[in-house]
Amino acid sequence: MQSSIGSLENDKLLKALRGKNTGRPPFWFMRQAGRYQPSYQALRQKYSIEEMFHTPELIAQVTLLPVDELGVDAAILFSDILIPLELLGYSVAFPKGGPVVSPASPFPPGRKSVSHVGFVERAISMLRQTLNIPLIGFCGGPVTTASYIFEGRIKELKTTYLNTPHVVEALLEQITQVSIEYIQMQVEAGAQVIQLFDSWAGTLSPPHVEALSIPYLTRLVESVRVPVIIFSRGIDSHAFEQTGADCLSFDWTCSLSQMREKYPRLALQGNFDPEILLSSPIAIQAELISFLKSMKNDPGFIFNLGHGLTPDIPYENVQFLSECLRVAEPLFADEACL
Repeated sequence: MQSSIGSLENDKLLKALRGKNTGRPPFWFMRQAGRYQPSYQALRQKYSIEEMFHTPELIAQVTLLPVDELGVDAAILFSDILIPLELLGYSVAFPKGGPVVSPASPFPPGRKSVSHVGFVERAISMLRQTLNIPLIGFCGGPVTTASYIFEGRIKELKTTYLNTPHVVEALLEQITQVSIEYIQMQVEAGAQVIQLFDSWAGTLSPPHVEALSIPYLTRLVESVRVPVIIFSRGIDSHAFEQTGADCLSFDWTCSLSQMREKYPRLALQGNFDPEILLSSPIAIQAELISFLKSMKNDPGFIFNLGHGLTPDIPYENVQFLSECLRVAEPLFADEACL
């Protein structure tokens, strides 16, 4: 039996998404389950990444690793943004150096039912029986997902669009349709928040963001009745607010307090530079205190990184950052330090 949202022991993330959090901000990390973790590395010795992405029990197990080890305020489903491409008949492999989509063609091989990726639905159902914090489901933004079909990634997609716009528009339409089905399935299974990773959209020029990203993201946002977070690089430069998302997640190249002035009505997520975690605990704590003070008393602030955790970040430093965040309440109650 799925637990209801009202029964969550920790709903700080959901409150922040409504602009009603008090005290310390909720925190979770992009790529919070991954290669920096010894426990994850041990599992990778036994299973291929393809097995881990397609086996409900392994998806649930890996999703829970950072919940148990770090005490984060939200779990994010262990999966990949390219899973929806399987619904269009593409094959996705994960060799070293990044994912490879076959065939490398903007013409999808064939349509499949959303039940083809039912392993995701089963994993979410399993997780909701265990979790007492919110579960974040996700998928890629259509233009970012589409870029992996092109061997030249986003650059080649843009060139193809300039030469044959109807080809790219047709591809984005099909990816949008299967992505809507995919995130609706996640919500129906028990995901309480959806994050859309449109990482590459922010690298496009404003007119191309307006043409290739915003209309499709808007349809994804409108398709679900749970809070939606959008992440993109360079998101402060473009009109992602038009999508109707509840929260914008920023990379570390902008000031989050300045973004608060720009987006006063939205929840904001981010944007601690993950490379700070390569330094000493003393340096990490100093940077963290300064960052948290800049967002003090913001009821719609969600702490996260400006991008995901990387394999070279020491596991102990992520543990230390998590501990600091869990005991940060005094910093938001008065002028005490961590």
